[in-house]
Formats: sequence, structure tokens, C-alpha cells
Amino acid sequence: MNKKAFVTTLPSFIAAQCSSFCWFLSQGILETFHILPFNILEEQLFDLNFYCEHYFFTHSKNTILDAKTYNTTFALKVYIPITFLRFQKQVFRKTEGILEHELLFLGEIPLMTNKGTFIINGYEKIIIHYFIKKQGLIYDLNSLDHNRIYSALLIPKTGVWVKLELNEDILTICINKEKKLNIFDFFKLFYLSPKDLCLLFPCFKLLNFTKTEKRIQNEARLNFQNQLFNVCFYELNVNIRDEFKKTFFHSSNQSTTLTLQDIFSIINHLFFLRSHNILCDEPDHLTNKVIIPVGKILQKQFLFSLHHLKRQLTSRLLNFDLWKIKLHKLINSVSLLSIFNIFFSSSQLVQFFDQTNLLAELAHRNRLNTLSIGTMISLKARDIHTSQFGRICPLETPEGFKTGIILALSIYSQINNSGSIEIPFFIVKNGYILTQFPAIYLTAKEEECKKIAMADIRINSLGKIIQKYVTIRLYQKFYVVLSNEVELIAVSTQQLFSFGASLIPFIEHNDGNRALMGANMQRQSTPLIYPHKPIIGTGLEMQFASDLAIKSFSSGIIFDIFHNFVIILSVKARILRYFIQKYIRTNQDTFNNQRFIIWKGEFVKSGQILADEATMEQGEIALGQNLLVAYMSWNGYNFEDSILINEHLLYSDLLTSIKITQFTLFVKYTINGIEYLTKNIPEVNDLMTKNLDLNGIIKKGIFVQPNDLIIGKRTPFTEKDIQNYSFLLTVFEFKNIFFGYNTSIYATKTFFGRVLDVLICSNESNKYLPKNTRFLITIFFAQIRKITVGDKIAGRHGNKGIISKILANQDMPFLPNGKIIDLILNPLGVPSRMNVGQLFEGLLGFAGTILERRFKILPFDERFGDHASYLLIFKYLQKAKNYSKNLWIFNKTIPGKIIVRDGKTGNCFDNSIVIGTSYFIKLIHFSEDKLHFRSTGPYSLITQQPLHGKSADGGQRFGEMEVWALEAFGAAYTLQEMLNVKSDDVKNRNKLLNSILEDEAFTFSGIPESFKLLILELKALGLDLLAFKSNNSLKIKNFVFLK
Repeated sequence: MNKKAFVTTLPSFIAAQCSSFCWFLSQGILETFHILPFNILEEQLFDLNFYCEHYFFTHSKNTILDAKTYNTTFALKVYIPITFLRFQKQVFRKTEGILEHELLFLGEIPLMTNKGTFIINGYEKIIIHYFIKKQGLIYDLNSLDHNRIYSALLIPKTGVWVKLELNEDILTICINKEKKLNIFDFFKLFYLSPKDLCLLFPCFKLLNFTKTEKRIQNEARLNFQNQLFNVCFYELNVNIRDEFKKTFFHSSNQSTTLTLQDIFSIINHLFFLRSHNILCDEPDHLTNKVIIPVGKILQKQFLFSLHHLKRQLTSRLLNFDLWKIKLHKLINSVSLLSIFNIFFSSSQLVQFFDQTNLLAELAHRNRLNTLSIGTMISLKARDIHTSQFGRICPLETPEGFKTGIILALSIYSQINNSGSIEIPFFIVKNGYILTQFPAIYLTAKEEECKKIAMADIRINSLGKIIQKYVTIRLYQKFYVVLSNEVELIAVSTQQLFSFGASLIPFIEHNDGNRALMGANMQRQSTPLIYPHKPIIGTGLEMQFASDLAIKSFSSGIIFDIFHNFVIILSVKARILRYFIQKYIRTNQDTFNNQRFIIWKGEFVKSGQILADEATMEQGEIALGQNLLVAYMSWNGYNFEDSILINEHLLYSDLLTSIKITQFTLFVKYTINGIEYLTKNIPEVNDLMTKNLDLNGIIKKGIFVQPNDLIIGKRTPFTEKDIQNYSFLLTVFEFKNIFFGYNTSIYATKTFFGRVLDVLICSNESNKYLPKNTRFLITIFFAQIRKITVGDKIAGRHGNKGIISKILANQDMPFLPNGKIIDLILNPLGVPSRMNVGQLFEGLLGFAGTILERRFKILPFDERFGDHASYLLIFKYLQKAKNYSKNLWIFNKTIPGKIIVRDGKTGNCFDNSIVIGTSYFIKLIHFSEDKLHFRSTGPYSLITQQPLHGKSADGGQRFGEMEVWALEAFGAAYTLQEMLNVKSDDVKNRNKLLNSILEDEAFTFSGIPESFKLLILELKALGLDLLAFKSNNSLKIKNFVFLK
């Protein structure tokens, strides 16, 4: 098998993005130039030639940090040499003319960073892979009510999709997913009657001719001809034409467009499949799907821009005087960048880069999008297909509408040049696994005919399969064969999963839904100030961290270390400097703080990690903390998914994070004058302006509280206001008057934070700023977020919960040795969710804490024997018992349980309790950000009820269960207030506000809008309900049944 060699470590997780973009710059642009030739000759009066093969790029002066700071795009400039020959009007010989040479600036193309992302207008974005159906002809068979429906779908390179469907004696054609058309009506467009079709092709005699359209309009005929048979709108791939030759065996048709002969051949093949009961292709098989990488996507956008440039150039050559126009004015270079800006701001493939933590960055690069615009995905297409085994993770997908649509590549997957997914296998010969030879990469089509065994089978130290019978995969089915018949074997038991799922220990003991939640929630973990790597890992923590960490390019000695850079003397006598980032804001307002893990005088090797990221510790991914957990109930405070925590976690900052927010202000040139910054604001006292500098901007390091002044700014008055103030000056003789509105910026009513940095950019230093802008001021605020009630924490097994109470250290339960519990979880959350893996992790982690060692656990450990997980945990609990000489650690009668004492009384609890050390992460869902309150605000025009949501300044949701609660307590007046004046009683809510402001008594006297709606609905049912008010009380007068 001619396959590339397998690398022992995991493949690079950034290489797919970077290599595809490099292909676009080196080959993709050149292919686009050949597709769209740029040589224009018009009436022999001029000759314009583009030398496409000699295009080149120049790098902009702005760095990545400059692009983020000044809200610009990190891009390359594209140049192409051209010649422009202008002939004499009276002479038609080419030798007499004016020849001009020039380097034409085509425009700017966004440049990919070394992380596989793009900087667009200061924000980091990423293009995810597009996972679509492959170009070609796909046959399908659907069984509906004992009826076999055969269909053929033709996907061209460019143009509309054509689908033919054979249902009993009716054959229909559907073009571009529009309304189905009877095949006889379709051929009427080409002047072929049903009699002619039956004479030419006998298969049409089996169809039932039903007249649907008596007259075919010429517009419809012309439309179909343009859609299917026009070279400009329809093009078949070369591989599709070769597939036609193999399947239909007809003449050597080399046309790139569709022909009627092709349609007849497809129809004949449909009848052949039905008559012989042949199984068709599976549309959801990976053989019929292809991945469009970032380079192909950008190539398509570049082609659109060239089409636009060509139209623009042609119109200018025809409309301008060629003897006066300058060459560089023929093409507008802004159009190329504008088309890319539209793509990066509106395409569903371009997403805001997820920088919540290191794992989220890795997972976002390997994401697949299968969603097409304006289409609904069926449940069958969302389901897991057998061909996805080892290529696409069966767990990592969003919950909700996009389930099965947004997918994730497995960690061992690679994308080949044709867009197919390959995974590695070891060769097996005579029952021996040939690990000394490189593994081979196979696609889904190539592996179907191979007998492939799973990686969890039992082998000895020599690599021989011990089991006599082995379960294998062959043609998407499972068989049991002798071990000598196995041809290939998977390289790892983790080959199934993507990034998040592969970091979950004991994942095979969890329910699939909870494993999905655990994989997704790890990507939502916020970076902590003091992160710790997990005691129980899977062995991939260092591999995942190494791809994005700062590594040494060559071996050398650490000469000196500073707070933000290090100097290394390499073995080649070169001085190398490595810079790190300190407290940088990410897209999700988390922080990235890099820390050196080396020391002065250390000898570092090439490829060694020099600094940790915010979610790393000693070169490994560290998302959370190892906490001592007890599974017990405690006075009802951990009911359902509520969690009790020790105040020790609050004071020791074990679950403390930092949120960095950004504030941006533009100082502009207005119609009435120039806006200016100032500290002298007469309407504001000196206490408010003491933290501002001379320019009116808050100083770095100041702690900002609610309603504090951040920037002092004044905007000029209009001409009418100036006249009024001039009149006041003449009448009252004001001396100190400031002409301008006070447009200063204040902190919001809930904002706390410290000024981390202040950046000022002027229009002179940055040409990318808008023309009407004088200055761009960017202020970064840092907020320390300690753990609090309402925050969300979670384990790696989908065991998430909300903190309901923070208990004092002395009130928490404690172990026999006096060690106090950190977390109390509800034990009822384990059996119903079926995520038993958290118990395995906790017990083994508890043993590891006592033994002071860490464990790397591979999933599906039954290859080491039956009940391997149980035996491993009991073994190390016994070791921890012998090591610490504490008999209570492991008891054979109640294994894994310990007698715990109550912190308040000191007495032992009635029953033994499961104690473990589990890894918990703090999620980005902060209660402080979700807290919202409203006194008055906007109302809906239709229902006259308050809007919902914090962003709309909405009101409190009051549903059925809340009404039941107030009814149960007998709080009638509170309930009336909720359902009336706080909801949709327009008259009385204004009356209530005035009574509060004027400190007067309030009485209910209005009718809410919902009651009026109820009366109208009763009238629709035939009941005439009349209501009137008497003595400020509402009474029902009578019921009248409408006749």
C-alpha cells in the first residue's frame, strides 16, 4: 500500500488550516488567473496584458498586535505586472504605439496568522471547514410504506443540482430543490412528445403519462436551457464525466456541460437498478462527502473579486478616453478587499474565534459545518454513520438545533488533497501487530474491504493478539473471525474522539449524552488565576498544549529572563529573544497570561515549551482544580443540581478568574466643530475628575466604581444653541462659559474594575481610521471574579451544577484525619444520569492525592482484563491505605466509602459516604453577568407587556409555576400586582409610578389588556361577556349566548 508514514505523536492541529492557506497563496490564486484569463483586446486600438504567473505579495508594516490595537485588518498586498499598449488611431501597425509597463496593485488579502486565524477589523476570526456532498452522481433508495423509491442526484462543479426520482410508474425531475416536474413535461421543453420518448427509449413505456401542463411557455424553456446546457452557468467536473463513461458506456463525450444524452442515461440506469433490486449508494457515507478547506473557500472568493474587477475594467476601457487616462486608475484596488470584508462579515463559515481557553481554540480549528443556506437537515443526515468511525467524533456536537450539523474531527484524522478524511491503522500479519513499521492512512472507501479490528483487543508484550476470536469491521458490518485473519488494527482507543472527549477519563463508563456535555463544557471553562493540572488524565494533556505554546526554535542556554521576554544563547552562537503576552484580552473577555516555566542558566532543547498559557501548568492543559468531593445531602441545599462549596475556595482564590473588558471611544470631527477631551467640566465636581489625566482620560491603575467618570469629552453646540448662549452672555455677563455639550463617558451602574491599559491612536499615526475621526481611545478594564453563589461549575463527566451556598470552613463535613471537604454534590445526580465515570475518577484521584502521584488512564481499558477499572481503583486505594497507615481509607465491606463527621456537631453521619478527589472547572457563565433588575422600561406594542431579556432591559418572567407558588402562599395582593400593573395594565402602571414618587396610597382599579383579550376570545366562542366597574371593583354583568 503506497501510503504515507505514520508519525508516533498526534498530527499537528494547526497544519490543516495553515497548509491550505499556503496552497491558496502559491497555487490557488494562479489557478484562478488561468480560469479567468485577463488579456483584453478591444477594437485593436489598445492591448492590455496581465502577466499572471509573475504576481507577488508584499507584507504590510502593521503587525498582528497593531491590527488588534487599531482595529485594522492584517493583510497582504497583491501586485501583478501589466503592459498597456496604445496604438495610433490612424496607423494599424503594432510597431507604432505607446507601451507602458507598471506594477498594478490588485488589492489586499487577509493574511492568516501562525495560529490559523485572521485579524479582521481588529477581531480574530476563523474559517471552519465546509463539509458538503461530493461532486458527482449519487444514487439513493428510500422505502416508504412498502414502496421503493429510487433517486439520482447530480451535483455539478458549478450550477444547479438535478434530482431524478422514480416512484412506481411516475418519474419526476427536480432542479435546484424547487418544485418537482413530471419528466414528460420536462422533455416537452425540448420538443419531445411522449410518443417520441416511448419510441426512442422503451423504458418510458413503463411510466404513467399524466398531463400537468398543456402549454409550455418560451420563458420556461429558455430558463431550463440556460440553467442546464449553458457553459456560462453549468459545468461538470472532469471526474463526473469519467464516472459517466464507466457507468453508462456511451460515446466519448468530453463536454463539460450536461446533455440530454446524459439525462437519458441516468433514467435508464434508474430503471436498471429497480429491475435488478440493486442496493444503491448511501448519501451520508463519507465516500460521497468532501471537506472544502480554507484555501478552496478563499479561492472562490478571489474568483468573485476577479469577475468584479474584469467588469469594472471593461466598463472603464469603453467609457474613458484611453489617451488621457492613467494606468493605475483603470482598476479600483479597494474592491478586492471589500469583497473579502463582505465574506468575513456575513459568511456562516467565518466565525468569531473561540478563545475561552486553550482547548476551545484547538476544537474550533477542527470543526466541520454541514449546514447549507436555506435548507433543513433531516434526522437521518444528523445521525452517526458507520463510515464516520474514527474520523468524526460521535460525541462532540452542539445541543439543540445544530445537533449533528456542526461536527468535530477526531484527533488522529487528517484531510488529504482531495478533501477526504484519512485515519491511521497498524498492519497486522499472522496475528502480530507490526508496530515497527509505519502505520498507513486510509479513507472510508479504502478501508471498507479490509478486516479491521478495534484497538481494545488483548495483546502481549510482543504485539501478538492473545484472543482467539476477534470482532472486526468489514463493509460497514461487524463479524467475529480468527485473530490470524485480521489485516489492520486501530492505532489507539482514543482514535474515536475529538479534543474535549479525549480528555475525559473513564469515558466508557458514562452515558453518551453526559459525555457530550462534559466535552462541550470543557470548552466553556474560564481560565483561573492558579490552575492545576488534573491528577487523573488521559495522556494527551501535554500534546494538546504543545501545539499552541511558545517553544524554542533551537537548543541553547537561558541567558536572562525578564517579565515579558527571555534571551537564549543558541548552540549556533545566535541570540534569540522570545516575547510573551501579559494579561491580554481574548474575544470572550477572558484573559491570556503567559508565564515562563524555565530558569536562568537552564539548557533548553529544540522544541521545548518555554512558557505556559493561562490554561496550562508545566506544559500541560490545566482548566480547573482538583477538589475533595463528598456525595451526600446537606440540609437540602444541594437539591437537584445545586452544589455546596467551602469558603476556603473563595479565600484561597482556587476558583478565581479575571475578566478583561474593552471600551472604545471615537473623538470625531462634527459638522459644528471638533470634539475635544478635557478635564475641566463645569457640571462635574472635582471628586469626579480627580482620577483623570490632563487630557481628560482616566489614569492607568485606577479602580473604577459604578457611575465614575471615565473620559471627559465635550461636543460643540449647534448654530441655534450658540445664538441662545450668546444672548445669555450679553444679558447676564457670564464669564466662565464652555461652549459645548457634556458628552463625557461614565461607568455603568453595575461596573467594577481596574484600568489595565489605555491606548490612544490619532488619525495621523493610523491611516485606517475613518476620515471623520480625530482619536481612537481604547481602555481595558480588569475585573477579578471570585467564586460566588449562582456561578456554574462542572466536572468532566457532564456533572454540572450551580453554587447554592458557600459554607464556613468549620461547618463543612470532615474526614477522620481532619481534612475538610471542598465540595458537596447530590448523590442522586449519578444513577439517573448514568455518568458513573465521575465516581471512578474521584476514588482514583483520592488515592493519588494520598500517594502523591498522577495517573494517565486510556479509555476502554478492558484490553487489560475484565473489570480493569474496578481492580485498578481498589488496588491503589489499598496502596494508599498501607502508605498512610489509615485503615479508614479502604474498607472491603464498603469499598470506596468513608465514615464522615458533621462539621457543626462533630458527630458521625448515619451512613458511609463516597469521598473522592475530582477535577472541577469554573464555567464562563457568571452570575454577576446574568444579574438584571428593572424598575421601568420598554413595553411591547402588541401585548403591552414588558420585553424579555437583559439586553432589551426586559422584565421578570412570571409563568404558571410562579403563579401557583403565590397562590399556594395566599399572597393575593402580590399576585394581583404581578398579573396587572407589572404586566399589561397600561393605565394603572403610570398611576402606580406616580403614587410611588409622590408617596401616596394606591388602589387597583384598571383592567389589564390580557383580560380584554379574554373577553374577545369568549366572544369568538359565542359568549357575549359584558364587564363594568362599580365602586372600584370589577363585576361580570351577565352572559348572553349569541344566536
